[in-house]
Amino acid sequence: MTTYPVSAAIAKRSGSNFLSSFFFLPKPQREAMMVLYALSRTLDDVVDEEQDSMKARDNLHRWRQWIQDLYQGRVNGDHRILAEFQAVAVRFGLK
Repeated sequence: MTTYPVSAAIAKRSGSNFLSSFFFLPKPQREAMMVLYALSRTLDDVVDEEQDSMKARDNLHRWRQWIQDLYQGRVNGDHRILAEFQAVAVRFGLK
């Protein structure tokens, strides 16, 4: 069982061997790294999966705004990964 199920699902779907590098970390740090990886994977997909470069740019700009909002205490409820990232950012003092 993980504290961050959305990130765990994204990470698992990616099938990346990179995730195995987190194995030796203590559980809190391992799960936090998984959240950071999953958010990075999500943002990468925002760009890679959009054929129209202007739409990709707009989507990335929207995500940037949501992350800025997150640091102001507002989380976009449509993307649960942002709530998981917010919890990690608070716990580990990410700014």
